[in-house]
Amino acid sequence: MSTDSVDTDADLHYLELMELAARIRTREISPVAVTRAQLDRIASLNGTLDSYALVMEEVAMAQAEAAEAGSLHRVLRSQQLRASSDQ
Repeated sequence: MSTDSVDTDADLHYLELMELAARIRTREISPVAVTRAQLDRIASLNGTLDSYALVMEEVAMAQAEAAEAGSLHRVLRSQQLRASSDQ
């Protein structure tokens, strides 16, 4: 699909991951908007498709907000440390 036709947050799921990453890097789109669009799509389709056993919406949004603030690596590292201490 041509990326020229992707104009709304609802259409973000049509973009390839490399295109999304490039647009996030240039701040053309927000990681929060991308995450919200994906979560909304999951919510709208999962009742029919039953594709997800677990959707961690709060975690996804927290990570998107951290990425937008430039601190995603700290969030992921703290989760990794927490998970390893739980074992």
